[in-house]
Amino acid sequence: TAIGQGGLSGAPIFERARSVVRIVREAAGDQAVIVGVGGIETGERAALMLDAGADLLQVYTGLVYEGPRLVRELVEASSASSWRGRSQRAPHEATRGALSREA
Repeated sequence: TAIGQGGLSGAPIFERARSVVRIVREAAGDQAVIVGVGGIETGERAALMLDAGADLLQVYTGLVYEGPRLVRELVEASSASSWRGRSQRAPHEATRGALSREA
């Protein structure tokens, strides 16, 4: 949704955001924790972002418009995503590893 001169958020940026996640995943392999952000307003979009290579998801605009029920939809979609088969680590383990590498 365009708001004033502040820029774009939500649905209009989803495809570009997913493309960037895919590019970063290909470049970084499993060496980085990637957070998928931008236009995640449905469970289907959550699954697509995870399938593109995101380890974690961040939602804001979708949560504003859809409310807390969106969280359940995202969890259900992530369970159905092929993302589970891509990684040996759970997201919290991947994040912990990334944080320990920085220390």
